[in-house]
Amino acid sequence: MFTTLIIGWVLYFVIHSFLASNYIKNIFQIRLPSLFRYYRIFFNLVAIIGLIIMVRLTFNDNILLFKQTTFLSIISIVLIILGLVVLVIASKTFNLKEFLGIETYEIKMESKLVTKGIYKFMRHPLYTGTILLLSGYFLYVPTLSVLIFLILTFVYIEIGSRLEEKKLLIEFGNDYTEYCKNVKRYFPFIY
Repeated sequence: MFTTLIIGWVLYFVIHSFLASNYIKNIFQIRLPSLFRYYRIFFNLVAIIGLIIMVRLTFNDNILLFKQTTFLSIISIVLIILGLVVLVIASKTFNLKEFLGIETYEIKMESKLVTKGIYKFMRHPLYTGTILLLSGYFLYVPTLSVLIFLILTFVYIEIGSRLEEKKLLIEFGNDYTEYCKNVKRYFPFIY
């Protein structure tokens, strides 16, 4: 079961990154220009269906790695709420309709580096919120399946954030270099 879980999450993350890459988006835009405006909806559907399948596999395990205590429950709830708050605040800095695919999606030839709102304090608030949320969930439901999911997500986020930063450095150059000097990657005072 755990081998299937590991392979499944790795495959999910690879497909997610593959479909999110500008290379694949450009190919889709060139070969199917009339359908490209639906690309984001397609991407989200693939992501949601894959996520539902993987979450069902992950949360099928009910053997706890350690005993749940009141203290751990409180810490886990705080982390979950904090993660959700960070995710909600971060989502306010971009066009949610475009993100969901409701509005026409296009690869923008000239975009602007976002450095306001929560991005003043951390470069990757969506990743930070996810890390907090999943860490809290693991403390609440400490099973091997959830631990595997948490570790693989951490690895995926670390790799993904570094690749994203390379892309942003190419796109924004010196502006992004200066931004990185002043703003931490995930947690404002830690990392």
